[in-house]
Amino acid sequence: SAGVKFNDVDLLGLPVRLVVSPRNLKAGAVELKQRLDESSSMVPTNDVVATLRALPDVT
Repeated sequence: SAGVKFNDVDLLGLPVRLVVSPRNLKAGAVELKQRLDESSSMVPTNDVVATLRALPDVT
């Protein structure tokens, strides 16, 4: 299930999670969630790469 996969990502400590779903793609966006601040936002598909590059480096 999606919840199990999201928990796995959190356990791995990945700094960013992108949620690409049929519903999000139909809306022309993907959900971007940052681990450190727990915020999530919808990012237009055309802006995903630029948005990821603009994020601060997190190690």
